[in-house]
Amino acid sequence: MPIFEPGLPEIINKVRGRNLEFSTDIVSAIKQADMVFISVNTPIKEKGVGAGQTSDLRWVESCARQISQIAEGHTIV
Repeated sequence: MPIFEPGLPEIINKVRGRNLEFSTDIVSAIKQADMVFISVNTPIKEKGVGAGQTSDLRWVESCARQISQIAEGHTIV
């Protein structure tokens, strides 16, 4: 996995294929999902209000907008 979190590989290996799936087919995955986790980079803002002090959430917002356009029914984000 391209991220590091202590203990995460063991957890993923335990539940992968049962109730946790990964996909690069974004549209299909979002349409079928009951729950979507957003996991993106949130670096410190370099410009604007809060620059140097707060997280840049533009990638979170971008993902949330894409999910809202694709999701069908009730999807937890």
